[in-house]
Amino acid sequence: MEDTFGYHKGTLPNSRPRLILQVEFATCDYGTQHDVVDPNLLQRIC
Repeated sequence: MEDTFGYHKGTLPNSRPRLILQVEFATCDYGTQHDVVDPNLLQRIC
């Protein structure tokens, strides 16, 4: 069993914005899906 609640703090982005990718895989999230965002509020990145 692993601790998946850890984090890594990299260096701060000084000259350009940082690209962040979050990947989740689960058969059940047990009601902890807190990152649902209205698609109209998302910026287009490509």
